[in-house]
Amino acid sequence: MNNKIANILKDQISDLTWIDKIAGLVQTLNFRQKTGDNITEKSYPISCDISEDACLKGAYQDLCPNSKKKSILYFEDKGVVLDRMEGNRMYYVSSLRLVCWLNLQLIQDEGCIKDVTGCGTSGDYVIEVIKKFNYVPFDVGGLYMIMIQPPSQVERSVEIFSKYSYNEEALQYLLFPFDYFSLDIETRFTIPCLT
Repeated sequence: MNNKIANILKDQISDLTWIDKIAGLVQTLNFRQKTGDNITEKSYPISCDISEDACLKGAYQDLCPNSKKKSILYFEDKGVVLDRMEGNRMYYVSSLRLVCWLNLQLIQDEGCIKDVTGCGTSGDYVIEVIKKFNYVPFDVGGLYMIMIQPPSQVERSVEIFSKYSYNEEALQYLLFPFDYFSLDIETRFTIPCLT
């Protein structure tokens, strides 16, 4: 169910002009890479919607920071719990983590948000994302009374990316002129009980 919720959230923010690469729900791809006599373990976030063929052709690096992208945004699964059953409905709470990486130099070159410098300059982008979500209940694709709760911002730390090893080159993209942020988002919804 979180894949559906992530795609709903993605659709609501996908028209932000500074978003370069956006994915819905991601999973972690782990693989071993051989370089000469050495074998190293690598892990990357990959879209749950990626095809096997695209993955084999190198698309597993699509959500990896690099100097050519303005930004990367995706959602990590933090689970769905049954809140209660009431009448003929089951009430659920979805938890997702939005992760966003920013290349401030490329974004500013396009004139999006100017004159940001230093640590934690992502605040304006956080506000833009938060303002795009629909906080009024709505129905989509078999999910009813979908209610997005205002997100909480996660502490700014490289720990946001700790489950991914990427490659050594990508780690340099966590320092200025690059920035990042993460939001924890709860979404409540109902589905009809089976009769």
